[in-house]
Amino acid sequence: MVPFLVVIHLTYGKTVAFTALKNFAIGIGASVSYAVSVAFLYPIWDLYLGTLFSLVRFTWVYNTQY
Repeated sequence: MVPFLVVIHLTYGKTVAFTALKNFAIGIGASVSYAVSVAFLYPIWDLYLGTLFSLVRFTWVYNTQY
């Protein structure tokens, strides 16, 4: 994440870098939720059902963070 922010800051300025950092925090909770769901559900429900439920959970977490 740090190299990404350095490149964004040097290319576009601090306001764009602050915006990217602010919006990154919103998506990280949903991404962690997806990763944890995949880790626990793939062995139980296999690939297709585990992916489906994990994507539903990701969408729910992402939409409730606002």
